[in-house]
Amino acid sequence: QPFVPVNCASIPEGLIESELFGHSEGAFTGAKRRGSTGKVLQASGGTLFLDEIGDMPEPMQSRLLRVLQEREVVPLGTNQARKVDIVVICATHRDLKMLISTGAFRKDLYYRLNGLVVTLPPLSKRTDLIPLVERLCAAECASDGEVTLSPAVIEVFRNHPWPGNIRQLHAVLRTAIAMVDEDRVIRYRHLCPEFLEDLKVHANGASLPLIEPAAPEGRSEEHTSELQSLRH
Repeated sequence: QPFVPVNCASIPEGLIESELFGHSEGAFTGAKRRGSTGKVLQASGGTLFLDEIGDMPEPMQSRLLRVLQEREVVPLGTNQARKVDIVVICATHRDLKMLISTGAFRKDLYYRLNGLVVTLPPLSKRTDLIPLVERLCAAECASDGEVTLSPAVIEVFRNHPWPGNIRQLHAVLRTAIAMVDEDRVIRYRHLCPEFLEDLKVHANGASLPLIEPAAPEGRSEEHTSELQSLRH
C-alpha cells in the first residue's frame, strides 16, 4: 500500500493546507490547473508519515485532527468530503508536551496521535555504533570494495559526542572513504579537518594535529597519546 511522507517543516505555511488536503482547479492563485489530490488522499489505503509534526502550524493541526476523527477530507475549493483510510506515523525532534504548555501544539491532537511512542537515542548513547558504521560504509562502498576502520578511529568514534548524530557520522565517513589509501583502512589522518577541530573542542582543548604523520615502516601509526587526550 502507499507510503506518503510529508515534511511539515519544509512546506511553506501558505501551501501546507493544499499539500496535505488537496485543492480543486482555481481554488487559489497559483493553484494547479487540474487541481491536486493532496498527500492525505494519496496515502488512503496506506500510511501517511508526518515528519516534524511539531512544526505544523496551529490551523493545520485543527484540520488534521478533524480528518483523523472523521476519516474524511475536504479539498480546498470544494464542498465534497472524500473518505480516507490511513495509518498515521509522526516524527519530531521537539518536545511536544512543552509545545502544548506554550499553546504551540494542540493537546487534543497530541492525544489523538499518541499511540505507540518510539524514542530514538542520540548517536552517542547507541550501543550499536560500530555495526552502524559498518553498514554505512558498506552502503557507501557498494561498488568500490569494503573499507575497515583502524582501532584508533574506532576509539575516537566511540568517545565522540556526535552533536550532529547520524548525518554527521555519514558525512565524516563519506569524506574518509574518499581519502582512504589502497589498503582501504580508514585511519586518523583520513578524517576531515572539521571533525578533527570538533575533537579538539570536545577533548577540552587538547592540542591535536590536523594531519596524522605517516608511521615508520613496521610500526603502528596509531597514536596512543593522542587517543588518551580524546577520552572523556
